[in-house]
Amino acid sequence: MALRDKLRERAQPYLEPGEQIQAVFMAQTGPSPWFSALSWLIVMLGAKYYVVVATDRNIVLLNASAMVPSKPKGVAGRLPRSTRFGPLSGLWGSSMALGRKTHIHKRFHGDVEIADSMAGGAPAVSGAPASPATPAGWYADPQNPGAQRYWDGAA
Repeated sequence: MALRDKLRERAQPYLEPGEQIQAVFMAQTGPSPWFSALSWLIVMLGAKYYVVVATDRNIVLLNASAMVPSKPKGVAGRLPRSTRFGPLSGLWGSSMALGRKTHIHKRFHGDVEIADSMAGGAPAVSGAPASPATPAGWYADPQNPGAQRYWDGAA
């Protein structure tokens, strides 16, 4: 099972009923991950790890541990769906979306682009299905140039 699929599956119990995941990625705050070249202990002890879930209603921040940052432990908070994390560049892209410097690895930059592209949509009415900002269809894969992914309007 791919990491993104695991993140989606592990995040689902922390969402409200009917809330649809649009994108999910991992992020960390604290010292730059580049410091791990000097000492992994600096990064392990000085960073906070999150699984960020962009849904049709809002952005859900899930706490994660330094030992297994892909396993959420609980809800750290919710942000408005209009919150944007990009644009990102480099191996460890930096964002100030959480109110402090947040580092997002390049493997998740495409997921951030998807989340940001859907940030402008109108909020869903509770109990009603969300109308996707991007219609269903085949789109260029942001992580694999030359390949395509199918977007069904929710995932």
